[in-house]
Amino acid sequence: SAGSSTGGNGATYDRRDGIRDVDTYASTRDALDIMGFHEEEQRDVMAVVVALLHCSNLTFQPITYDGNGDSSIDGTHTHTAETCRMDADNPSLQAVVELLGVSTQNLNDALTSCVLEC
Repeated sequence: SAGSSTGGNGATYDRRDGIRDVDTYASTRDALDIMGFHEEEQRDVMAVVVALLHCSNLTFQPITYDGNGDSSIDGTHTHTAETCRMDADNPSLQAVVELLGVSTQNLNDALTSCVLEC
Protein backbone atom coordinates (compact mmCIF):
# COMPACT_ATOMS: atom_id res chain seq x y z
CA SER A 1 0.00 0.00 0.00
CA ALA A 2 1.15 3.57 -0.61
CA GLY A 3 3.34 4.95 2.13
CA SER A 4 3.95 1.61 3.81
CA SER A 5 7.39 0.83 5.21
CA THR A 6 9.44 -2.29 4.77
CA GLY A 7 10.88 -1.63 8.24
CA GLY A 8 14.41 -1.70 9.64
CA ASN A 9 17.10 0.99 9.60
CA GLY A 10 17.11 1.06 5.81
CA ALA A 11 13.34 1.47 5.64
CA THR A 12 11.94 2.16 2.21
CA TYR A 13 8.51 3.43 1.36
CA ASP A 14 6.18 2.81 -1.55
CA ARG A 15 6.19 5.79 -3.85
CA ARG A 16 2.87 7.37 -4.68
CA ASP A 17 4.09 8.67 -8.05
CA GLY A 18 4.73 5.16 -9.44
CA ILE A 19 8.42 5.85 -10.13
CA ARG A 20 10.71 2.96 -9.24
CA ASP A 21 13.83 4.13 -7.41
CA VAL A 22 15.82 1.22 -8.83
CA ASP A 23 15.10 2.53 -12.34
CA THR A 24 16.09 6.13 -11.57
CA TYR A 25 19.25 4.89 -9.81
CA ALA A 26 20.19 2.85 -12.89
CA SER A 27 19.51 5.87 -15.13
CA THR A 28 21.67 8.06 -12.90
CA ARG A 29 24.54 5.56 -13.00
CA ASP A 30 24.23 5.33 -16.81
CA ALA A 31 24.35 9.13 -17.07
CA LEU A 32 27.45 9.27 -14.86
CA ASP A 33 29.07 6.61 -17.10
CA ILE A 34 28.26 8.65 -20.22
CA MET A 35 29.78 11.77 -18.62
CA GLY A 36 32.98 9.83 -17.95
CA PHE A 37 32.76 9.41 -14.18
CA HIS A 38 34.83 6.42 -13.04
CA GLU A 39 33.42 3.92 -10.51
CA GLU A 40 35.22 5.54 -7.56
CA GLU A 41 34.01 9.00 -8.59
CA GLN A 42 30.45 7.68 -8.84
CA ARG A 43 30.71 6.27 -5.32
CA ASP A 44 31.97 9.65 -4.11
CA VAL A 45 29.03 11.45 -5.75
CA MET A 46 26.57 9.00 -4.18
CA ALA A 47 28.24 9.37 -0.77
CA VAL A 48 27.81 13.16 -0.90
CA VAL A 49 24.16 12.82 -1.95
CA VAL A 50 23.46 10.33 0.86
CA ALA A 51 25.30 12.55 3.37
CA LEU A 52 23.16 15.53 2.33
CA LEU A 53 19.99 13.47 2.72
CA HIS A 54 21.14 12.46 6.23
CA CYS A 55 21.95 16.14 6.97
CA SER A 56 18.27 16.93 6.50
CA ASN A 57 17.59 14.72 9.53
CA LEU A 58 20.08 16.46 11.83
CA THR A 59 18.65 18.22 14.86
CA PHE A 60 20.08 20.93 17.07
CA GLN A 61 19.90 21.82 20.75
CA PRO A 62 19.84 25.41 22.00
CA ILE A 63 22.64 26.56 24.27
CA THR A 64 22.11 29.69 26.33
CA TYR A 65 24.88 31.75 27.89
CA ASP A 66 24.52 33.95 30.92
CA GLY A 67 26.40 37.18 31.49
CA ASN A 68 29.21 35.29 33.27
CA GLY A 69 30.04 33.10 30.29
CA ASP A 70 28.39 30.02 31.81
CA SER A 71 26.30 27.90 29.50
CA SER A 72 23.17 25.88 30.00
CA ILE A 73 21.44 23.50 27.62
CA ASP A 74 18.14 23.58 29.50
CA GLY A 75 17.94 27.37 29.47
CA THR A 76 17.78 27.76 33.26
CA HIS A 77 20.22 30.69 33.27
CA THR A 78 19.40 34.26 32.37
CA HIS A 79 21.00 34.62 28.99
CA THR A 80 22.58 37.36 26.98
CA ALA A 81 23.37 35.27 23.89
CA GLU A 82 21.92 32.12 22.37
CA THR A 83 23.44 29.57 20.04
CA CYS A 84 23.03 25.88 19.37
CA ARG A 85 24.88 22.64 18.85
CA MET A 86 24.11 19.48 16.96
CA ASP A 87 22.18 16.83 18.84
CA ALA A 88 24.85 14.17 19.47
CA ASP A 89 22.16 11.51 19.98
CA ASN A 90 20.73 11.94 16.49
CA PRO A 91 21.25 8.66 14.57
CA SER A 92 21.95 10.50 11.30
CA LEU A 93 24.94 12.34 12.74
CA GLN A 94 27.31 9.37 12.62
CA ALA A 95 26.35 8.61 9.01
CA VAL A 96 27.03 12.22 7.97
CA VAL A 97 30.48 12.44 9.55
CA GLU A 98 31.51 9.04 8.18
CA LEU A 99 30.28 9.75 4.66
CA LEU A 100 31.88 13.21 4.55
CA GLY A 101 35.06 12.14 6.35
CA VAL A 102 34.90 14.95 8.89
CA SER A 103 34.92 15.02 12.67
CA THR A 104 31.75 15.64 14.64
CA GLN A 105 33.35 18.76 16.14
CA ASN A 106 34.32 20.20 12.75
CA LEU A 107 30.83 19.54 11.35
CA ASN A 108 29.25 21.12 14.44
CA ASP A 109 31.49 24.18 14.09
CA ALA A 110 30.70 24.52 10.39
CA LEU A 111 26.94 24.25 10.90
CA THR A 112 26.57 26.32 14.05
CA SER A 113 29.15 29.11 13.66
CA CYS A 114 29.12 32.27 11.65
CA VAL A 115 32.34 34.08 10.85
CA LEU A 116 32.14 37.53 9.33
CA GLU A 117 35.15 38.65 7.36
CA CYS A 118 35.64 42.27 6.37
